[in-house]
Amino acid sequence: MAFGYERPPEVLISYYQYGDLIHWGEKREPLAKVAAEDPVLEGMYRITFMEAMFVFAHIYMGFAKVIEALRGPAS
Repeated sequence: MAFGYERPPEVLISYYQYGDLIHWGEKREPLAKVAAEDPVLEGMYRITFMEAMFVFAHIYMGFAKVIEALRGPAS
């Protein structure tokens, strides 16, 4: 298995953004099912989701610094 907890980061981001944190859309059902059947696995999913978002935040902060260096500081 490529990912240790059965779901790749892009799926977990989709589950938590569109099934829990932003709004309860169509992704709510699979996330609620996992939480009901195996709370430990849901905890692993949540941690993996947070790790993926942490990495994206660092990438975007670094990219913002590159853009700032090209454009100059905001006045």
